[in-house]
Amino acid sequence: MQNSLHRSGDGGSQDLTRALLAQPVLPPLRRRVARFRIFVVEDNLFVRESLVRLLGSQPDLSCCGESDSALTAPFLIAEQQPDLILADLRLKHGEAFDLLVTLRELRIGTPVLILSQADESIYAAKALAAGARGYLMKQEAPQELFDAIHQVLQGSFYLSRNLRAQFRQDFSGAL
Repeated sequence: MQNSLHRSGDGGSQDLTRALLAQPVLPPLRRRVARFRIFVVEDNLFVRESLVRLLGSQPDLSCCGESDSALTAPFLIAEQQPDLILADLRLKHGEAFDLLVTLRELRIGTPVLILSQADESIYAAKALAAGARGYLMKQEAPQELFDAIHQVLQGSFYLSRNLRAQFRQDFSGAL
């Protein structure tokens, strides 16, 4: 049996043209956008899965791993080498503070953004002092989360508007 694409003679080029025209038309290939890899540490399964979906909805963000525990997360993080860690304050087997200590001990310098429902006026300064690069309340809008992630990925610290105003007020007399 002869392959019509390789047949010699008069009909060969016509058969090749027909075969090529029969191929589905595909959209042009787009250059793939580099995506920042985010590791999510959250003990609440519903919240964790929601964060993973939310991150995946952004063209430049993706979730590269997840954990619910301050005990196991550092080892998974070391394996995945994410660009940023998004962590809840309260976790199974400890808190984000324990996670920050372990990451420092393991010499993992990945920036950590805390996302918590715990009052930022009480915990944000503690989190930043422990090594976090930002603190965001869970009730903030998704766009605020994306802004915080990008700010931390650019090497800055993230503080909410309320916290920045509080710090300005607290330190205005010291300046």
